[in-house]
Amino acid sequence: MPGYLINTVFDETDRDIVEALHGFTRIYARETVSRERMAAFGLQAEVCPDLSLCTPITPAWAPGGRVIVTDSTMSRTSAALHAFARENDLEFLTLRTMPEFAPGRRYLFSARRRIGRWFPNSYRLSKYASSIADSSAFFRRMALGTRLVVAARFHAVCFCLKMGIPFLALPSRTHKVEAMLKDAGLEHRLLHRLDAHVLASKAVWSDDDEDKRLAYLRSAQSRITAMFDAIASEVREPLLTDRYPVYAGYRYIADGKAIVSPATGTVADLKAALGLRRVKRFEILPGEAKGLR
Repeated sequence: MPGYLINTVFDETDRDIVEALHGFTRIYARETVSRERMAAFGLQAEVCPDLSLCTPITPAWAPGGRVIVTDSTMSRTSAALHAFARENDLEFLTLRTMPEFAPGRRYLFSARRRIGRWFPNSYRLSKYASSIADSSAFFRRMALGTRLVVAARFHAVCFCLKMGIPFLALPSRTHKVEAMLKDAGLEHRLLHRLDAHVLASKAVWSDDDEDKRLAYLRSAQSRITAMFDAIASEVREPLLTDRYPVYAGYRYIADGKAIVSPATGTVADLKAALGLRRVKRFEILPGEAKGLR
């Protein structure tokens, strides 16, 4: 049965994980660094940027004077970001939103948000204070009247890229933020430390930055479409296993192209002989294949 690993980052080198990854039909990494790291372990992967970059998100950025600092997936970093925002009179915004289901969790979430607004200087008590009721309201908060977002989560960076919001990014738990920015040609938008002077000096979003953002989005949308088209095609006509027999003079689809098998054997033999990765059935009579040799 075909199996596909998509929208992934490769930051683990555990032996069992690497071995398990060899069982996938295709692997799609979110950025080039992950693909290169996989290659070092004999894993073949293709680059397909994060799926959020192909998701409709509104509204588009409407410039203003607000500077937003998001929270992080790491508690200590979030506490430092909260303190930085308070010290510099900036707006702190968590990516937490109200749970859509489970009434008990919704009540607890609302209670934490109300309590947090009473203690704005305490991150531990106020980390829910800036939370938004739903995703639509969250995107409006990010995009409308904003000058800059200090994005400390991977998907905060993705949302800024998608909506056209100027941003500066902070690294996350893995290399995924800096690797995505490198692929986009925007690695200079990475912050290595929280400093108000550095923030001010790097805040300007240039025409070149905008051109690179738009080019990366176009590439991402094209790659995402191609990924799903390839998966759909292979699910309709599954890949042949390495032990499947092939016959001389018969035609097959290999790596997206029609080829004629030069000898009788197995798919593994065919792959080794022609340096192929994926083979699908496309048989015709030997006599009909002569013109394709």
